[in-house]
Amino acid sequence: MEDAFVELLKQIPDLELDNPSAADDIGKFLARAIADDCLPPAFLKRLASFDLNKKSQAAVLHASALLTIKFAMSKIGNIWGVEGMEKQNYKILFQQNCGSFSRNISRAWNWKK
Repeated sequence: MEDAFVELLKQIPDLELDNPSAADDIGKFLARAIADDCLPPAFLKRLASFDLNKKSQAAVLHASALLTIKFAMSKIGNIWGVEGMEKQNYKILFQQNCGSFSRNISRAWNWKK
């Protein structure tokens, strides 16, 4: 799952062509994944060892800021404007989508070669 996030972060400059707020959105997605125990908090620190572009670094900083603000968990829980999804259900949905994303990136990468 961490590999899928690293790949997603690297794609931000391309994603911003279609969605100018991609870095902000992915930062929110990353913060929510950590808040819901889909990713460990230490993942943010490990991201510093990757060669990320400035847009990707901005997304990581945004996630870090969201996780450190007062009452962060209640704010992150409603980050998409939807309340009530149980943590376990969100975690299952998240893992399924990240697995699908990771497989699609792998296929696209192999196709380019």
